[in-house]
Amino acid sequence: MERLGLWVREVITILFFITLVEALSPLRFTRNYVRLATGLVLVLALLRPILQVPATAGGEELWLGFYRPGTAPDAPDWGLLENAQRRQALALYAEALRVEAQRVAMTVPGVSGAVVRVEVDADLGSPEFGALRRLRVGVAGEPGAAAAVGDALATGLQVPRAQVEVEEIR
Repeated sequence: MERLGLWVREVITILFFITLVEALSPLRFTRNYVRLATGLVLVLALLRPILQVPATAGGEELWLGFYRPGTAPDAPDWGLLENAQRRQALALYAEALRVEAQRVAMTVPGVSGAVVRVEVDADLGSPEFGALRRLRVGVAGEPGAAAAVGDALATGLQVPRAQVEVEEIR
């Protein structure tokens, strides 16, 4: 019953609009075009309940392609978007750090290969978000090269030596 009341109000509003537009049309020959256009709008308004497939978008009621007042979905949660961007930036930072650490490790004499894992603080609520927690490096090469790699990483990347873990891979 509520839908019927809304439809009747829409038709009455359109009739008032049509009357106003026809009264304001300045020239006689333009009134015919105005009547044609407004008549089409009135016919569409009258036939809308019959022609209209339930117009919903995610359960929200639509009217001529627009949300009815009070039925539009909430605005996007910008906090979620910002958090997603922060996580993506953190992943890019960790990957860049991993690549740089691998490059530094490979410059140490006696190293034939290096595998690097970077662990960073990924807690969005933490004040240390993005801080390096641990840099794990597996080094293949001559014996004793692992110690040199740890020192090279601590100096070259300016990382505290305690956060760098190096092990030999055989």
